[in-house]
Amino acid sequence: MKVIVFIVCCAVLIGLVKAESKLLCVNGVCPSGYTCNCNTDICEPVKPCTDASSNCVNWVKNGFCHNTFYTPEQRKKYCAKSCNLC
Repeated sequence: MKVIVFIVCCAVLIGLVKAESKLLCVNGVCPSGYTCNCNTDICEPVKPCTDASSNCVNWVKNGFCHNTFYTPEQRKKYCAKSCNLC
C-alpha cells in the first residue's frame, strides 16, 4: 500500500496526474498568479496576455484600440496585449 501511495504522490509532483485541489478566494483575493472567479469564489490561473490576431500591429496604427465602433470586449478579444487591456 505504501508503494502505491508513493507512486501516486510522485506522479502528482511531476505532473503526470492532476491534483484536484482548488484554491478558494479569501475576501476576493488569491495568491500571485491566480485571479478570483467571483461566481465560484475559486482562484483560477491568470491567463497570459496575448493578441488573438496577427493583424493587431496594423489595427493599432489605424486606431483600433480607441475606436468606439468596436466594443471593449472586441478590442480585448482580438488585441488585448497591443491595446494594453490586460
